[in-house]
Amino acid sequence: MKMNRLWSLTILSVSMAANAQTQQKLKIESFLSNDQLPDVVLFLPNPPSDDSPEYANDLYYYHWGKAQRDTPAGRQAAIDECAWTSTAFSPAVGFTISPNETPEIFKLVEGARKSANETNKRAKNHYMRIRPFSKFNEPSLVPEYDDEERTTYSYPSSHSVRGWVYAMTLAVCIPDSTEALMLRARKYAMNRVICGRHYKSDVDASHIVATAVFCKLMSNPAFQKQLKKARKEYKHIRKKQAKQLPISKHLQPTADIKDVTINPQRHFIKTVPAGNYSGITWLGGSQYAVVNDKSATAGFHLMTINTDSVTGVILSVQADSFITDGHPSRDEEGICYVPQTNTLFISGEKDGRIVEHDTYGRLTGRELTVPEVFKTAYHNASMEALTYNANTHRFWTTSENTLRNDGKKPTLTNMLNNRLRLQSFDDNLLPAEQYWYESDATVVKKKKGESVLGVSGMAALNDGRIVVLERELYFPKKKIGSFAHIKLYVVTPSLQQPGELLTKTFLAEFRTKINLTKRSFANYEGICAGPILADGKQLLVLVCDSQNQNRGLLKDWFKTIVIK
Repeated sequence: MKMNRLWSLTILSVSMAANAQTQQKLKIESFLSNDQLPDVVLFLPNPPSDDSPEYANDLYYYHWGKAQRDTPAGRQAAIDECAWTSTAFSPAVGFTISPNETPEIFKLVEGARKSANETNKRAKNHYMRIRPFSKFNEPSLVPEYDDEERTTYSYPSSHSVRGWVYAMTLAVCIPDSTEALMLRARKYAMNRVICGRHYKSDVDASHIVATAVFCKLMSNPAFQKQLKKARKEYKHIRKKQAKQLPISKHLQPTADIKDVTINPQRHFIKTVPAGNYSGITWLGGSQYAVVNDKSATAGFHLMTINTDSVTGVILSVQADSFITDGHPSRDEEGICYVPQTNTLFISGEKDGRIVEHDTYGRLTGRELTVPEVFKTAYHNASMEALTYNANTHRFWTTSENTLRNDGKKPTLTNMLNNRLRLQSFDDNLLPAEQYWYESDATVVKKKKGESVLGVSGMAALNDGRIVVLERELYFPKKKIGSFAHIKLYVVTPSLQQPGELLTKTFLAEFRTKINLTKRSFANYEGICAGPILADGKQLLVLVCDSQNQNRGLLKDWFKTIVIK
C-alpha cells in the first residue's frame, strides 16, 4: 500500500505544483490585507481542556473517525487530504473549476481561500493545539504527511475553514448549487476528523472562522468586483451546458491518417507476470495503468513501458505494482485516465458499470451514467472498450457485441456484423452523443470451429477521432491453427450527426496465430493513445490477454502502432 500512496502523492504533487504556478501567472492574491483580516481570537472559545465534557466528545469522534477509515467515507477523506480544494468542490457545481477552464471563478475562490488561510494561520499560532494523531502517537489515515503535519497545529482546522469559505463563495456566485455546496463543505470538514488530523471541536471552530472571513469578503470592493466577473463567466457556462452542442460543432480532424507503421510485438516474461490484461491507459511519460479481467480484487497494475522516441518500438515493460482497495473484481475490461481529476475510470463486464477510482485504487463513489439499453448486453459481451480524451472532454464506450435489443451476435453460421452503439459521456459523467458503429463480418471461410468477434478497445485522439479495435478470435476444433485477427479503423463523430451510422476508415490489419511452428497468438483487448513521438506522430499502445499464459502456451504480448 505504501508504494500505491507514493505513486498517488507524486501525481498529486505535480498537479498541485502546476496549480501554484498558474496562480502566480494569474497573480491571485488574498482579497483581504493583513489589517482587514478578522481577529478571530477575540470571539473563538479556547480549545477544550483534557478534563472537560467537550474533550470527551472530541475523544468519542476521534475513535469514530478511526472506525470510518476502511469505508467509502474514509476513502473520500484520504482523497480530500491530498486534492486541491477546487477539485474537491467541482462536482458540487457540475463543472470543473480550474485556471484554464474557469479562470474568473478560479480567481474568486482562490483569492477567498488565501484570505481564509491567513486568518486561520493567526488563530493556530495563538492556540498551538497539538494534533490528535500526534498527541496519541498514532499514524493518521495518510501517514505520508505525518512528519510535516506534526510541525503545525490543530485548532481551528485550516482545511475546514477553506472548505466552508469555498462553499460560501461559490454559493453566492452559483445559488442553484447552495445545498450541494453546503453538504460538501460539511463532509469535507468531518473528513479531517476521519483522517485523525483534527478533533471535532477543531472543525466546529472552523465554521465560525469561515463565517467571519466571508462577512469581511462580502464588504470588500475587490471581492465584489471579481464576484461580478465570476457570475458573468458562470452565465456563459450555463448557456453552453444548456445548448449541449454536438461535438461536430467544435471539433474537426486536421488531416487524413496516411502514415501507419505496425511495430513488432514483444513480451517480457521476467518483468511482467502472467495475466489477463484487458485494458490500458497512458498516465504520462512512460507510466501506464493496465487492468486484469481475472484479478482477485478490483484495481489496476502500474506498468512502466519504455518506447523509442523516434520509432515507437517497445524497449522494455516493467510491472511495478498492483493498486487495489480490496473490493471484489467486476471483470475489469476497460480503463481510462482523467488528468483533470487525477482519477481513473474502469468498466466492469460483470455489472456493466463504469466507476471512478482514485490513484490509491479506491472507489470515489462516482460513475458514468450508462444508458439503460446497455443492460441488454449478451453474457460476457458488455463493456470491453473505454477511452477518454482531455482535449475533447469526452468519454467513449461500447459493448463488445450487438446488444440483445439490437439483434443477434455474429457467428460462423449467421455471418452477421456487430451493430454497436458508440456512447459518449461529458465531464459531468452524463450521456452525451450516441452513434451506430458496424463491425466487419468474420474473416473465417470455414463453418467449423468457434469464432469470437467484436470491438475490444478504443482510443480517443485529440482531434475528436477515435481508433476502434475490431478483434476476431478463431479456434478450430483441435486448436492448432487458431488465430487472432486484428483490424483498426478510424471514425470521426464530429463529422456526423448523433444517431447516424459512423463512416469508418481502414487504418491497419494484422494476424497472430498458433500452429506447430509459431506461438505468436495474441488476443489484443486493450489499446490507448500514448505519447507523441519526436517527429509529431501518435503512438498507439496495445496489450493482450494471454489467459494467464494458458499453461505456458501463450505469452503476454505488447505492441505499438505509429500513425500520422
